[in-house]
Amino acid sequence: MDEPSERNSRLALAGGLAVALVVGGAGILIGRATVKQAEPAAQEQPAPTLPPPEPTPAGPLGRAELLTLAASAADAASAGSAVPDAVIASAGRRFVLYLPFGCKQDGQTHPDATISWSYDDQRRVLKLRTTLSRWLPADWWPATSAPADTVAISGLWVGHPWSTAERCPPVTAASPPEETATPESATGTAAGAATDIASATSSTSAATAEKDRSTKSPAIAATTNRLKAAIAKVTPQTPELPPEPSAAPTPPPLLAPERTLAIGQLLTATSPRSLLRDGKPLEADIRMPSGFAMPASGLRLRLAGRIDPQRSDGPIRCIQPEGWRQRPICLIIATIEEAVIENPDTGARLISWPIGG
Repeated sequence: MDEPSERNSRLALAGGLAVALVVGGAGILIGRATVKQAEPAAQEQPAPTLPPPEPTPAGPLGRAELLTLAASAADAASAGSAVPDAVIASAGRRFVLYLPFGCKQDGQTHPDATISWSYDDQRRVLKLRTTLSRWLPADWWPATSAPADTVAISGLWVGHPWSTAERCPPVTAASPPEETATPESATGTAAGAATDIASATSSTSAATAEKDRSTKSPAIAATTNRLKAAIAKVTPQTPELPPEPSAAPTPPPLLAPERTLAIGQLLTATSPRSLLRDGKPLEADIRMPSGFAMPASGLRLRLAGRIDPQRSDGPIRCIQPEGWRQRPICLIIATIEEAVIENPDTGARLISWPIGG
């Protein structure tokens, strides 16, 4: 048997090696293709960020809230403490303030004549008048801390600032008249006196019949005394009058309305003429329907506007001109946009004055 040559042996080895490489490479490729790749771990998604809820707009401040803020500012001013945070936070808030008037208890001549009314029955005309107060900056601030460019303050005093009521109080029933003597009682008294006289007279006649026997009988003296007493009952007596006074007593003066709270607007030289008004009141003559009568709860003046937002020391200024023992007098600084007179029972507007701001 012939042995392979060296050349053939090398070719055989090279061919075997080539086959082994081909088979091994194919196996590797097939294995990699069949191996399932591991899925990547799922990443946690961040929670969506929601926008913050819009703040609910606060409603306008009413009479009760304004009185509470004023009382808080007055207390701080009296104690010499800082302006309360609630007063500072009220800057820029809208407000609606009701001032009742025309109450049955006051009639048409209330001592506080800033708001007045009168009614002409024949013409059926209701006349309304609102007089704005005017103050100088020096009335509320020292010269060194007065608001810049302010030439005046125009506004109104808030009547009965101790009450949060937005309408007139109910009228209380009048007390019953005192009892007096009736004609029947007077007649009965006279009849009783006449009976006494008749009895005394008959007794006197009987006593006279016995005069012959004894002129000094005790019965005659007793009968005479009874007769005198009976006559005295029906004899008109002149009452003793007290001495005349030197002068007629003076009735007590009517107390002036308490003016411890006002609401007003700072005026500058460039303020609209509707705000300056040159001291002229707000007036209106309104023709009313037949049979008109003032409502039992009166009328009310409605002031609407916005609390001043520009004062760094707060929108309420309180002073004590007579010292710390005096109740503080406070001013709510605001922009008054409208003044309306309305019927509190129905809400109907009688007249509206746009003031501006």
